[in-house]
Amino acid sequence: MPPTTLCRAALAAIALTACGGGDSTGPSGTRAFKGFQFVFYPEVVFVGAGDTLRVNVQLQDTTGRPRTEYPVTFVSSDPSLLSVDSVVHGTIPAGPLQGSPGDVALIHSRGAGVAKVTLTVLATAPASPRDTIRLTVPVTILPAPTRTSRTSLPLEQNAAQIVRSGTSLLVMGHVENMGENWGMRGELPDPTFGVVFRGGGTTLVPNTAGTAIYSAALRYDLASGQVVTQPQSLDGAVKDQAVSADDQRLFVVTDKNRLYALDATTLETLGPSWLLPFDALGGAPYAMIRHPWQPLLYVSGDDDVKEIDMATGQVERTLQTGGRTRNLAIAPDGRWLYVGNAGHVSGEPASLQVWDLTTNSLVKDLPIWGTPTAVRINPQGTRVYVGSEPPGRLYELDTGTLEFTRMYLQSMENPGDAAFLPDGTSLAVIMRAWGGVYRGYVDVIR
Repeated sequence: MPPTTLCRAALAAIALTACGGGDSTGPSGTRAFKGFQFVFYPEVVFVGAGDTLRVNVQLQDTTGRPRTEYPVTFVSSDPSLLSVDSVVHGTIPAGPLQGSPGDVALIHSRGAGVAKVTLTVLATAPASPRDTIRLTVPVTILPAPTRTSRTSLPLEQNAAQIVRSGTSLLVMGHVENMGENWGMRGELPDPTFGVVFRGGGTTLVPNTAGTAIYSAALRYDLASGQVVTQPQSLDGAVKDQAVSADDQRLFVVTDKNRLYALDATTLETLGPSWLLPFDALGGAPYAMIRHPWQPLLYVSGDDDVKEIDMATGQVERTLQTGGRTRNLAIAPDGRWLYVGNAGHVSGEPASLQVWDLTTNSLVKDLPIWGTPTAVRINPQGTRVYVGSEPPGRLYELDTGTLEFTRMYLQSMENPGDAAFLPDGTSLAVIMRAWGGVYRGYVDVIR
């Protein structure tokens, strides 16, 4: 499948520009809207079935000055599926255009399944002959998965990660504004950065101590809630970790571009660390995952993903993902790599990228709204879930069609990490709400 070409434009630093204008000329022989553009937010529009979404638009002249004297209208290509409920001309209340003049429309989805609709934004000059500028915005309507349960987390505890050990879930995080850390099965020292499991129901928890620029890896027993192996100091703050397929080695990557191989039982280093070739401009490593069956690691940096040999620490190849590369997931067969990309501050929106590792090629780049918070693939390799914030969205991707099929959202809540339950179809996802204090939930959807 060839890479897709997306019509994206920009909003301020990340703007979406108008794609068209009228052909008429004004009385002076010049087009009234020559060089004008619409600035539209959000840059990618997904609407949950039966939900209402606020969209913002501003008409700007060639100097970037808002031109509020021209009335703006919104037209849906199919009002039976997407209606424009109201349009308010005034001050934009939120988003990158917050506080500036413009137009705000409330659009409401009336569909029950996946549908694609076009929203057209128009401005017409009053002079005769009239000149019109228009922007066409694709809108995707997605149904929601079913939520089967919701568990509240303790008040003011900001959950950071959720993982599964056997039939249990472990939720990790810290108490906001108190510098304390917690686990649902016992207290953990220092800010916790991540959890990986090895056999026997034992977790390995790399963490960093306070605000000091050093890190440690420790072993934590779920049954007793105790640290059973004392910290192993590392160079740099731990960013992510992975356990080898034979369950014997723990790989840890730090923000000092160091990759360590540790004995998974004793946590002793197995030889010197490897220095990864992430330069100062490219940014430090962010996430790391292991290939399902080959001795390979994949480490995301700020603008690429590096494939690394577990035995030598050498970079085998580099995928130029662009943007700000974040979360990773790999298909069970090892062919497809899914990359959560936060986009460039210069204009590219966030996206979920799909890479074919057999051809070293990008096969699809799907725009999403917000910054990726997690990318997870089900054990069957048929569904990928990507969370983003703000605003909170959890997208479901069909890996066969490479199209989004469902979207989970809760008002004023942002998804965090997610983990599949033993049935392989139910997904537990952290939902975080902010209303003066953090409130966290674990929702199970299917």
